[in-house]
Amino acid sequence: FGAPIVSLSLGASCLFRIGGTSRTERTRSFRLHAGDALVLSGPARLAFHGVARILPGPAPFMEGGGRLNLTLRRVTAS
Repeated sequence: FGAPIVSLSLGASCLFRIGGTSRTERTRSFRLHAGDALVLSGPARLAFHGVARILPGPAPFMEGGGRLNLTLRRVTAS
């Protein structure tokens, strides 16, 4: 859990929501656009998070529209 989670957004913009380590904690929302990179490290690495909705509009890098997210996590053997 020491390594960060790295997320790269391609295509349509979205509304991203992140909270705390329990579902009862308050959440914050912000927009992610095509080409944005998001890094979750430290306590944020274990926070509940996800895409609340995909926003209407152009979808760069995605012919025909849509959204693609690449998520990178380091996994090690026990």
